[in-house]
Amino acid sequence: MIAAVSKPANSTANNPSTPHQRLYARTLLRDQELPVNKVTVLHRDLFARAGIEWRDGADLDGTLCACTRAQISRLIDQLREDDGDE
Repeated sequence: MIAAVSKPANSTANNPSTPHQRLYARTLLRDQELPVNKVTVLHRDLFARAGIEWRDGADLDGTLCACTRAQISRLIDQLREDDGDE
């Protein structure tokens, strides 16, 4: 008998960010004049508040693709809040 292995409900494989979410996040990053090709220390606080693991110099698209829907939603919320502060 083989036991089924379940993944947590919030795993990236079960609930990945959507292409639309990633495009919107990149647009908001660009609007705030943040880099949109590579992850830098300029992303650190936003990503930390959104619960996104980051590495300086990592490909931004790859980092966003590794996010769950909840993480990318939190990032979008952070970017929208920061945009409203200006």
